[in-house]
Amino acid sequence: MPNNRIYYPTKPDTDHTRLIGEAIKEAREVLEQPPPDTFLGRKTQDPFPKQDEQEN
Repeated sequence: MPNNRIYYPTKPDTDHTRLIGEAIKEAREVLEQPPPDTFLGRKTQDPFPKQDEQEN
């Protein structure tokens, strides 16, 4: 039996729908990022020079 009632969302329904939409948008942005590099031995920057090497 079809339901022919017209549904008008209430303020809490609208707020909840907006929050869910924002959460989905944020999740999609996170999922579109490349996976993190977890290799512990990889150099991401050069180490600071030692003080002995600077004096010579």
